[in-house]
Amino acid sequence: MTSLVLVRHALTDWNLKGRLQGRKDVPLTDKGRAEAKNWKLPSNNNILWSSPLERAVETAIIAFGRNPRKENTLIEMDWGLWEGSTLPELR
Repeated sequence: MTSLVLVRHALTDWNLKGRLQGRKDVPLTDKGRAEAKNWKLPSNNNILWSSPLERAVETAIIAFGRNPRKENTLIEMDWGLWEGSTLPELR
């Protein structure tokens, strides 16, 4: 049986602040890195793909212990002028 495991990147400062995060490559926080180290994920010989954003690549390396294949089509959507804004700011 084939399994598919989807993992979102670890915590960033913008996640903590509730900011819309898309293509701007906001780095992981130290807390996010520490949490990803403790994730219990299947680590058998699976194919590992990632968005090219550094936060996604770094999460994959921390969680799975190896470099992922970077795939541009996995990048987050572009929020344009909204990027970095919070919902209250947009309202």
